[in-house]
Amino acid sequence: VLTARHYAKYLHEHQAHFRLISLALTDSKQHLPDTEGLKVMAEVHPILLRISEEFERAKHQAVLAIEDSSACTLVFWTAVQGVMSMKKLERFAPDQLNNEILLKHTLQTLFTAWGAGVEAVELAFIKADEGLK
Repeated sequence: VLTARHYAKYLHEHQAHFRLISLALTDSKQHLPDTEGLKVMAEVHPILLRISEEFERAKHQAVLAIEDSSACTLVFWTAVQGVMSMKKLERFAPDQLNNEILLKHTLQTLFTAWGAGVEAVELAFIKADEGLK
């Protein structure tokens, strides 16, 4: 939750950088040659690895009932990225497309589907918000 909330905060604080990341991830056009793209992936890999390790830790502590932490990491990351890319539409329907509400709902849905208790997920949001202060 902290990683997702931090990324959402990044969207608000570094809009130009976020748009560049979003474009690079969502546009089907290749913006970088493979050699440069591999350099970017090398920078992203430790982030994804850390998330995967957290999923694995949650699995071993029986917080999540998952089999493949790497697959969960990719589902998590693409879900967060997808929600963040909806920010530009929020102005048209702020009640339905509120970025923070969508992110929370998405993460609640993922984590409870993976076996986390509702109370544990809510506590994770509280702790993430505390960690961002």
